Amino acid sequence: MSPNPDFIQIGTTAMRDPGTGDFLPSVPLYVKVDDAAKVDTVLIDGCTLYHSLADKFGQYVRETKKTR
Repeated sequence: MSPNPDFIQIGTTAMRDPGTGDFLPSVPLYVKVDDAAKVDTVLIDGCTLYHSLADKFGQYVRETKKTR
């Protein structure tokens, strides 16, 4: 099956099994080609989305280390 030319794959995601915590099968993530240029320019509080997510992940890691 050939991919739809109107969409491009930007990554994958996978949920976790609630019982075991293991990853379930991954699912591809797509974005419309027309919207692909907008992905890098999404702004949240003056920062790019990537920076905002990286900051949140760093905060999560620091908080997790405190509880161990």
